[in-house]
Amino acid sequence: MGEPRADLLPYPSPIRTASAPVLAVFASVAIIAIVNEPLAPATAKALANQALAAGRIILDDHVRQRMAQHKITLVEVYRVLRAGAPQQGELDRGTFRYPLTTPSITVCYAFRRWKPITISIVTVLRHR
Repeated sequence: MGEPRADLLPYPSPIRTASAPVLAVFASVAIIAIVNEPLAPATAKALANQALAAGRIILDDHVRQRMAQHKITLVEVYRVLRAGAPQQGELDRGTFRYPLTTPSITVCYAFRRWKPITISIVTVLRHR
């Protein structure tokens, strides 16, 4: 058996040892974010705005139904995420939910991933 051609290897250069002709070394680094929830309201809002700016917002069928029920548009949801007043997060079914409120609309969201920061809109409500 011949050695593999260096120009076809998926890594820059093999490490040669006396016992084996080619030894590939792969290193992986796991970054683990330790986040203590509930977050301070201002911190949660700042992270939600990062997710919004990057387009990492999840809207499931439940939220879309609530938006239709309360006649709330996606533009209004985004406005509340940007300009709403942050409230203290609450634990609900194992997940912290963070409300943002304006005089007319409340949007509740939860963090789904920390790397990259992604939020899921949990529910929306129009105030009467």
